[in-house]
Amino acid sequence: MLRNTEPVKIDVQNQEHSTNETRTKNESKIEEVQVEEEEKDFLDWNGYDAFCLFVLVMAGIFSRFWIIQYPRHFTLNEERQVTYINSYLNGSFFMPSQPPMSEIMLAGISSFSQYKQVYKPPYSEPNFTFPTMEYVALRSPSAFFSATVIPLSFFIVRLLGGSTISSFAAGLFTMFDFTLIGLARNISTDGFIQLFVALAIFATAFMRHFEYQSTSYQICYIAQTVFVGLSLASDWNCIAILIFVCFFNYFTFKKLSPIFTTTFFALIILYLSFITHVILLPRESSQSIGLSLKYQQSLSAHDAPLHINHLQVPLFALEIIHKSFRLHLRRSNFVNFLSWPIMACPWKVLWTQLGRTVAIFGNVPVWWSISVLALIQVLNMLFAMRIRKQSSLMYCGFFISLCVFIFKTSERGLPDFEVPLLFGICGLALSLDSEFSEQVSGFLTAFLIASSAFVFILWAPLVYGYENFNKRFTPYFAK
Repeated sequence: MLRNTEPVKIDVQNQEHSTNETRTKNESKIEEVQVEEEEKDFLDWNGYDAFCLFVLVMAGIFSRFWIIQYPRHFTLNEERQVTYINSYLNGSFFMPSQPPMSEIMLAGISSFSQYKQVYKPPYSEPNFTFPTMEYVALRSPSAFFSATVIPLSFFIVRLLGGSTISSFAAGLFTMFDFTLIGLARNISTDGFIQLFVALAIFATAFMRHFEYQSTSYQICYIAQTVFVGLSLASDWNCIAILIFVCFFNYFTFKKLSPIFTTTFFALIILYLSFITHVILLPRESSQSIGLSLKYQQSLSAHDAPLHINHLQVPLFALEIIHKSFRLHLRRSNFVNFLSWPIMACPWKVLWTQLGRTVAIFGNVPVWWSISVLALIQVLNMLFAMRIRKQSSLMYCGFFISLCVFIFKTSERGLPDFEVPLLFGICGLALSLDSEFSEQVSGFLTAFLIASSAFVFILWAPLVYGYENFNKRFTPYFAK
């Protein structure tokens, strides 16, 4: 009997061992299939994606450039921006209240477009009419960069796991938003800021598809760091982008080292923007009075040869950073930023004449939906005590960029909502997929697209500077 039982025990052990091996192989196969499905969903985009991108690119360019020549007058802050451009081109010093990277880029593009400093603000006459069409060339860079944000919104949501229809909705919501349109169609740097923020989010979403420290990961990480730095070097409030990216990287990869390197190089880019500002403005002006004595002595008169000491440029840049941030705080006010997402705040008027008005306000169906789903995401995170979805991460960016204004950092009021709005639109599109069933999600997405398009068509006369509008539009214009 003993001889017969021993082989049986061995067989049982062998069977258990083979069963464990089979189970392990099956589990590994399941994991491989899941990875393959994820990669397939990430890489093998179908014809619907290409069609949606084509529509967004063409319609997006149209939405930003249509009748961009109107109004033929300076809108809010355009005079100041033209003064900055002229200063960079002739070297006259001025003190910025924001980091100067995007303004330097706008001045560079203006120089390449053969702008000859034909506009010399300030003008004494009210509603000064541009004598030439060069102002259109000055408005175009911001409008173009804002138009590229529309297909980028599609890519961001798609990379974060959104369906084709929800990604398409994100692009349409970006295209139909009156705030993003109104800010980008002026001589301004808002289109640059929108692009840098969108590219930073895009690189962040792209990076999560690759293994940590792989070549693809490192390329995305470099792009992420550069665009975060460009965002911060264009607007002080974009510190929220840096905080969000550090949070996203740690949540995704559970590593601390990317946080320190991203912060370090973003601050380096910020510092380099101010060094460039010092180098490009070696001429004295009325705004150089508040500078230190050494800095004032290093500035030259407009007809005198330059005598700035380049070894002192890094120190002068630190001085400008300090004074620029203080000027930013002096120009900033406490704002009821919690009223922005529900549009319970006054519109921002950019230009008005003879009852015609160009203003900035929200596309109510989209903004209210962002607010409602923000509350749902907060409840989900509180009950689960952890962040489980990509939509929650986008709403974390939304809340972080809103909370920056607690510290009295808003110079313009409602126009400063553009950065939280980009997060909110992406979070809204992802939430429509993750929080509802397929049928309900499809219905809500179609309803929001239709309603936002209807509101866009209805209130377009208040965003595009019509000059020869039909009298039936008169009741829509604020008095």
